[in-house]
Amino acid sequence: MKIAYLDPHPVPDAVTVPLQILQMVDAFGNGGAEVHLITPQPAHTRSVDSILGHSLSTQVQLHHLPDLRHRWWFPSGSNRPYYWMASRLLARLSVDLLFIRNIRLAARLLQDKRVQLPLFFETHELFANTYQEEHPHPSWQERRKWQRLAATEALVYQKASALISLTPFLLQDIERTYATRTPSLAAPLGFDATLAQQALATPRPTNPQPVLLYLGNLHPWKGVPTLLQAMTQVEGAVLRIIGGNPERNQLLQQQAEQLAITDKIQLLPPVPPAQRFHAIHAADICLLPLSQRTIASRYTSPLKLFEYMAMGKAIITADLPSMRLLLQHDRNALLTEVGDPAALAAAIRSLLADPATAQRLATAAQQLSLHHTWNERAKRMLAFMEERLNQR
Repeated sequence: MKIAYLDPHPVPDAVTVPLQILQMVDAFGNGGAEVHLITPQPAHTRSVDSILGHSLSTQVQLHHLPDLRHRWWFPSGSNRPYYWMASRLLARLSVDLLFIRNIRLAARLLQDKRVQLPLFFETHELFANTYQEEHPHPSWQERRKWQRLAATEALVYQKASALISLTPFLLQDIERTYATRTPSLAAPLGFDATLAQQALATPRPTNPQPVLLYLGNLHPWKGVPTLLQAMTQVEGAVLRIIGGNPERNQLLQQQAEQLAITDKIQLLPPVPPAQRFHAIHAADICLLPLSQRTIASRYTSPLKLFEYMAMGKAIITADLPSMRLLLQHDRNALLTEVGDPAALAAAIRSLLADPATAQRLATAAQQLSLHHTWNERAKRMLAFMEERLNQR
């Protein structure tokens, strides 16, 4: 199978979307597919290996297009030049299908009569729904933006050859909102088994007191403020938060000062992607305190969750449908009431006081993770795409 994977984010890059794209195309290549990754030229000179943590599959070919957004004479952030150049490149490539995860790019390609290839769209959220949640009292400009978002999503979800989502709940919401009958597959994200094995082979640091870890970005729906509130009821442990930008970290620092817990909190910048497993390896208990927002409760498939599991860590997370797709309370994790600092603190204290239970949960989570590598995800997706192509 020959796949053209297009995205307007420059790849490679260390931020979330380009990193996930790299992981996915590498896994497609490991699964036997020939992949053409077409993105703008990154502004930096970092290699794929330095970001991915290992060599990219030889089945993957990178095609970098000029990024006019970085030229002094092109005063716009528009992706239109990329769309135009990518379409011209597609006409010269011999591929079986398009794989897209950018909603606007997918809409443009579906409306381009020159592009006759089947388009498989990977969806991570229902933008119209999450936008409404973020703007409960919209201005007329925000209502117009919502209408454009909804129209774009309707086009893509109704016209794509197939959809791949992170959760079945997202597919249910798409079908209900846009009356779609598009063939679909729910495929949660995964972890890089090579990096996990490398980290597990290194000595684990000795901590003067137990380390609680939250690793990842600090979007409001991630629920990290609830975690800080919980720390007012936890003694004898330090909370390490890795991944925030300076602005988010400053807000958390202010909250920690207000709660008088600065001695219990370590706010650290993001680690290089290839080193994140070592950061998890150094922790004792890993945390995922999500909020009740739709993106958290129904759409998310957090990379950090799979990486926590792969590193054999005891996990405490919010009791949400998205988490219950993978985890069972007191079998491979502790699931606590959403947004309840007292319940979260009680769960932390219980694992700190009972290392045997913490180890039991960690071992069960690690066993479960074996089914959720990037390569396993790619196998399921490639089988689905092959089936759809045969039916066409």
